[in-house]
Amino acid sequence: MNHDKAGRFRSGNKVNAGRAPWNKDRHGVKSGSFKAGHKRNSKPVGTVRFEPRGGYFLRKVSDTGDQYRDWIGVHVLAWQAAHGAIPAGHVVVFRDGDRSNAALENLECITRGELIRRNSWKNLPENLQEVVQLKAALTRKINGHD
Repeated sequence: MNHDKAGRFRSGNKVNAGRAPWNKDRHGVKSGSFKAGHKRNSKPVGTVRFEPRGGYFLRKVSDTGDQYRDWIGVHVLAWQAAHGAIPAGHVVVFRDGDRSNAALENLECITRGELIRRNSWKNLPENLQEVVQLKAALTRKINGHD
């Protein structure tokens, strides 16, 4: 055992004897900062927000605390108001690709299979299809899967 580590973690051994702790004279958060029933950063039901990761506008429809149930896409709500519930295995998409245009004439309900076919790399121009295939082959080589 090293001489400088001898005696550490034994009873009665103080690490910083005589020194003030880092949090001396600091006060914690006051317990009355938030009144009961008012969660911080909560938005009222009906609020619309933009989700930059997906690029969709979402509307708060409930206040359960579960963000995936509380916030629904504005385009989904518009479709449901006009046509009722979306069938299982279907999604609502934008015809022109503009996610900020949630007008009913711009919305379309399609199956997930159709969504896959629309977003397939085979719909790209021939030169980009070749680039996608070459990139996939390069990635397989780098990761050792080929």
